[in-house]
Amino acid sequence: MFFNIIMSIYIQTRCDFAGGLPEYQSNMFNSTLSLYLDMARLAVEAQHVIGMRLMLISSGGAAGKREAQRMVSEKLEIAGTIAFENAVALASGRSFESIGKHTVDEYSRVVTNNRRRLSR
Repeated sequence: MFFNIIMSIYIQTRCDFAGGLPEYQSNMFNSTLSLYLDMARLAVEAQHVIGMRLMLISSGGAAGKREAQRMVSEKLEIAGTIAFENAVALASGRSFESIGKHTVDEYSRVVTNNRRRLSR
């Protein structure tokens, strides 16, 4: 239910509902709110993946061991990749907001792939 509420708010922010504000303030408001809602959606989806992973790991065996190893290596890989990409983006003068959006998008991609893989 919480996820549905987040998604309905997320969809609404794609529209300009801050009418009456000057264009630059309206765009800033919508893009910042959109980023916050993307982060909330990512947090909800990540909690779901954590639960599925914990069930698999707690079942033990080779599959649980493989998942634990995959989880650690995956986290190190994505964190290193994102840190490097963000450092390059900052050095090239990109805005903090665009860097934040890129970071959330990359983590969302990984979390979504994990959710699909674990739900099979």
